[in-house]
Amino acid sequence: MITFESLNLFSAPPFRTMTFPKFQAMLQSVGLGRQMIAIGASENNQPVGLILAEVQAQSAKILSLFVKAEYRNQGIATRLIDRIEQALISLGCQETYLVYAAGKQTAKALERVLEKCGWADPEPRMLICRCTPQAMQQASWVQRAVLPRSFEIFPWTELTLADRAALLGADWYPSSLSPFEYEASMEPLNSLGLRYQGEVVGWMITQRLCLDTLCYSSSYIRPDLQQRGRIIPLYAEAINRHCTRPDIPNASWVVPYIHPGMVQFVKHRMADYITSMDEYRRSTKTFPALVASL
Repeated sequence: MITFESLNLFSAPPFRTMTFPKFQAMLQSVGLGRQMIAIGASENNQPVGLILAEVQAQSAKILSLFVKAEYRNQGIATRLIDRIEQALISLGCQETYLVYAAGKQTAKALERVLEKCGWADPEPRMLICRCTPQAMQQASWVQRAVLPRSFEIFPWTELTLADRAALLGADWYPSSLSPFEYEASMEPLNSLGLRYQGEVVGWMITQRLCLDTLCYSSSYIRPDLQQRGRIIPLYAEAINRHCTRPDIPNASWVVPYIHPGMVQFVKHRMADYITSMDEYRRSTKTFPALVASL
């Protein structure tokens, strides 16, 4: 018989291997407050499934959902989602969401479970591409990239206080691609800015999220310059600088679907040089408002 329980500091450790390594430490805080919620499924006191969520004010993100292979197709995932929804509603959450890789083997099964539980149809959210900088360096657009003399590429570490103040007061770039969101973990090697006639008009910010990989996290150029392809030499320079570091052999690119021009660029200009490209989708569920009884 399958049993379900809300996990706490003492009951969570046996479920540790049922979530991603980066979330395993979070199980140590389950039950100590409102932020982390975990529901476990067991048979004869042996863990068979886990769902883990992080509460963010009145919203919650499902971080992971796992059921052992031999226990799948028995409704356990559906019941785990139902249990955690009830727990989130009791904490005052108004919605929950999750993001998953559409190309994974378990994606179709997950989508069937979400549909059964009344979640919204999944929507494409981002592409995550992986490649080597040496492969990207062979692309014709990298080799041909040239800027007019009125443009200047510079290391982001040389951004002046005046540059920073001007960018912070600008309204031409989306907040989701602000270069300042990534500065805390920025990689100085090839995080670059672009000036036009002395004014900062674009950037390419990278992060070294693990020892062997640089993530190309945020890039943007002022809208009036986008149609001229002025950002391409910025990409090329970042790739060329990356190639000088053989101890960092891998690259990943994060491309949000809310910027269709970037998505098209990746699919048409980068597809022949990347080793993998995963589409990540997002699904949400809104909870009905609780009506207080008089």
